[in-house]
Amino acid sequence: MNIDIVQGGATPRGLIQLIESTTFGTDGLRYQRLNVKDQLSRLNDPEYFSAWKDDTLVGSYIVDRRTLTLDNKPCQGFYRGALAVAEPWQGRGVATALTQRAIEWQKTCNTPSLSYGFIDNTNTRSLAVLDKHGTVCAGRLSMYMIYRQWPKPRCELVELDALNDLDKSEQLVNDQARPTDPRQQISMHANCIVQDITPGKQPALALIHQGKAIISAQVSRTAFKINSMGKFASWATKLCVSPWPPARRRFDPENFQYVSLANLTILPGYESCWSDFVSSVMAEHNVHFAVVYLDTRANTLKRLRESQPFGKLLHSSRGNIKIVARYSDCATPPTRPDQAWHVWPIDA
Repeated sequence: MNIDIVQGGATPRGLIQLIESTTFGTDGLRYQRLNVKDQLSRLNDPEYFSAWKDDTLVGSYIVDRRTLTLDNKPCQGFYRGALAVAEPWQGRGVATALTQRAIEWQKTCNTPSLSYGFIDNTNTRSLAVLDKHGTVCAGRLSMYMIYRQWPKPRCELVELDALNDLDKSEQLVNDQARPTDPRQQISMHANCIVQDITPGKQPALALIHQGKAIISAQVSRTAFKINSMGKFASWATKLCVSPWPPARRRFDPENFQYVSLANLTILPGYESCWSDFVSSVMAEHNVHFAVVYLDTRANTLKRLRESQPFGKLLHSSRGNIKIVARYSDCATPPTRPDQAWHVWPIDA
C-alpha cells in the first residue's frame, strides 16, 4: 500500500477538502458534508491521524478528547469523529491502518478511559473494521427529527453565557440554571451511566421560567448534500414534499440545512414547552428541521415521545445508529440493559 500514517494535533493540510469530497453512508442515506470547517470547530481537543501518499492526503481519522463520567466517576473519553478515505483509496486498508494507529495511541492513556463513536446499522464495512479492534455495541441512538413548515419565535430564548449580565436578583445564575453543570446533568439524566460533561463550544440557548432554565440545548447549524435517502425517506419526500411548492422550497437536497441540539436538558414537568422551544430555535436560525440524537434507553427520549401529540407515531425509539465503544483495561463497561448514555455526535 505504501502510505505514511502521521499523527498530530494540527489540522492536516487538505483535510476539509478531503472530508467534503467523501461520500458517507451506506445503502440508505448517502451524503456529503458541506460546512466541515464549522463542524471541526466544535471539537474540544482533537488528535488527527492522517494517511499520506507522497504529498497527497488520502485518509484521515479524528479522535477528540472528551471529559466523561462513567457511573458518576471521572473518565477520559475519546470521541471518534469523521473517518474519511479518498475514493481511489477506499477498500485498500487505509481505514484499518488509521484505526489501528488511533487505538495504539489511546492505549498510552493510564487513566480510566473509553473511546466511542456512532455508526449506522447498515454501515457493515466500518462496523467490521471496528470489530477487529475490540469494539462492542454499547447502545443505540435514535435520531429524533422535528420539522416545522413555518417555524415561529413562540418564546424568548436566552443565551446561557449571557446569564451573568442579567439581574442576579432573579437567581438565574445558579446551579439549577446551568445545564452544563455536571450535577444537573446527573439529575436530568438519572439513568445515563455515561455522560459527556465537556464544556461545549456551541452557543447554548435556554427557555427561562421562574428563574430556572427549564429547557436548554447547545445549538449548531449543519449542512449536507444528500445524494440518496433510502426507500422510506424517498417515499415520504414524494408524498409529503414534492407535491407542495412551499415544502419543496424548504427542502433542498443539494444544501440540506438543520440545527442539531446537543446536551439537551428538560426539567421534569416542562415537556409541554418543548414544541415552543424548538420552533423558536428554528426561527432564530432560519431552518425548518431540527435533530436531537438520544439513546433509545434514555428517560429524555421516553418523556419527549410521551408528552408530544402523536409522539410515539412520529418519533421512533428503534435506534438505527449504534454506539460502538472500546473500554480501557481500567474502565468498567456498563452491564445493565437500562443504563443509557448521554452523548451525541459532536460534528453532527
